[in-house]
Amino acid sequence: MTRQSPPFESEIERPPVDGGLPSLSDLFDSDWVWQRYVDKFGEPEETPGHLRISQFDYHPQARAVVSYVAERAWDDFVIEEPFAIRIKPGAAPRVFRYPADPYLPGLAPASTGPEAHALIARHVGMRPIRVQVETVRYRSARRGVLRHRVYDGRGNEATLFARVMQPARLPAFMATGVAAARSPFLTPRLVGASEDLGIVWMTAIPGETVRRAIQEFRAPPVDGLLTGLAGIWALDAPETRPLDVRAGFESGRRLFAQMLGESPASAAAGEAEARLEDFVESWLPTANAHNDFYDDQVIVTPEGEVALVDFEEIGPGDPMMDVANLSAHLSWISRFGDNRATAAYRREVREAALRRFRWDPHELTVREAYCIYRLSTNAVRHLRPGWKEETEKGLRLALAVAAEAS
Repeated sequence: MTRQSPPFESEIERPPVDGGLPSLSDLFDSDWVWQRYVDKFGEPEETPGHLRISQFDYHPQARAVVSYVAERAWDDFVIEEPFAIRIKPGAAPRVFRYPADPYLPGLAPASTGPEAHALIARHVGMRPIRVQVETVRYRSARRGVLRHRVYDGRGNEATLFARVMQPARLPAFMATGVAAARSPFLTPRLVGASEDLGIVWMTAIPGETVRRAIQEFRAPPVDGLLTGLAGIWALDAPETRPLDVRAGFESGRRLFAQMLGESPASAAAGEAEARLEDFVESWLPTANAHNDFYDDQVIVTPEGEVALVDFEEIGPGDPMMDVANLSAHLSWISRFGDNRATAAYRREVREAALRRFRWDPHELTVREAYCIYRLSTNAVRHLRPGWKEETEKGLRLALAVAAEAS
């Protein structure tokens, strides 16, 4: 072992043994994790003060990716270095660090100024003299979002967002972007793409998320959101992956069964699954839909327009599920964030949708319970201290909403 291994920022309960992934528990052993890092990249001049787990992407028996952040102090600042370890049956652990993600070949070149400059010149058609790069969001092996501030030397500045994905996903992303642009929502303009690298550049839209606007008592009119959604529902569905409620349900069930063991959270999961089983079995896609609509996917501009900034799941789905997913997120925030403004907005969304589309309240409510069940997996995927208790709270909320549909 190395001379010194940084500890985890906080101790996390290790997951139960997974027969298909014998080294799963090693991903939560700081000595083992740091040794794998050093074996791959060499001993750094200064050992980090601690490691932090930022994401746990886990499919029982099949694969797991744990994303870590190595943190060290530098004067009054904290230097963060993201890295990840991926395991799957029959293969050696794969270690990689940001931005050299082997599953996102466009991330490294898009993350460095000189290479980003060349990419923008080639694929966007701009001729900047300088490009400033900021990381907005990164999920190991899945996706990254970068902010490119472009300067032309004449005092002009433009901001672009670079979405980095696995290259095989780019055609579907482009198709959903075209569909979103035909809806009543304001959407970012797609200004360039690299198919080989899996990068799409889009214009920036100023404003604040609907989530923040609600909490600051500046919520947009509900009718604007519903009009935008209705416009998406009226479109012909692009040839993209449809929403799969059964797959989402089974994924959650396998994750809870593996991770929760014999615990109150496990009992809550079983009760919720029993409540939702009939709905899941009978569900079918009925129209084009957004398929991942919630309050952090939408921006309110300074002029009061509503902009849709995340649209990559558009395809065959369920219009009622779009409203249910928004309502589920608002339920979660109002319950666990104790935010009265959010609770009031959730009621307004539900009442307006039921009135406008003449839906069955039972059908909307059972979909909201399903969405809360899916949201409850987030605590498992982030594994903060107390994650089992947080998971149980989410599942109890799903049960309470499901009871309203009975």
